[in-house]
Amino acid sequence: VTTARMREKLDEQQRELATFSDTLVHDLRAPIRSVEFLAGQVGEDLDAGDEEGMRQALRMMQTSVVQMKELLDGLADYLRHDREMQMSDCDLQTVLARSLAALDLEIKESGSMVDSGEVSGSFLCRPEQIAQLFQNLIANAIKYSGTVSPRITISARPEGDALLCSVADNGVGIPERYRQRVFEPFKRGVDHNAPHGTGLGLSTCRKIVRRHGGDIWCEENDGGGTRMVFRLARTPLSDDNVELGPGAQAGAA
Repeated sequence: VTTARMREKLDEQQRELATFSDTLVHDLRAPIRSVEFLAGQVGEDLDAGDEEGMRQALRMMQTSVVQMKELLDGLADYLRHDREMQMSDCDLQTVLARSLAALDLEIKESGSMVDSGEVSGSFLCRPEQIAQLFQNLIANAIKYSGTVSPRITISARPEGDALLCSVADNGVGIPERYRQRVFEPFKRGVDHNAPHGTGLGLSTCRKIVRRHGGDIWCEENDGGGTRMVFRLARTPLSDDNVELGPGAQAGAA
């Protein structure tokens, strides 16, 4: 079993590396070309004494630099969750509080209402990863809220030897045909007008959930919006026991 598991893990990593090498090169080319062009533009404006033109070009360069930084940071976060981390007994409400504290500014600026009253339970986990999981899902709910004030409901309850958790929002929602592909690396929003992102947030969530012996899927929320549901094993799992099957299993659209 160990040999088969190792072979499967290596095959998965090779597929991911192939995806990364193709997509990362593609996604980085656009901002790099932009910076290259704008640098030339700054030189021309400098020669012409056009200060306003220089300021505008510099602002656009900063936007391109931020885009590259977000992409590289997202990739680093995604790859970081392949590393071993210490399991510890954690209270889910405490882990969630860490995620909400990290998003405090985004929550206040967006006017988000977050209800986490139905969160309870403790389990063995990698707390840093579970905090990142909740942080990514809540941040997505804020980002894709559309024109309404975000209303986010977080719940968690024991289900046998697992915890069944969900993060529901009232945002733009995800069409049924896209609800599995959104967990794939570099698959960004389904709408060309959607906010910019790295395409690694939900993929990182799936990786974290799988490393905790669980699965994650997407549903339509009652009354509109999206409901991200994930199941976490309450007992520690070695890499030999972690399932690598599709992220959207039970309950998937």
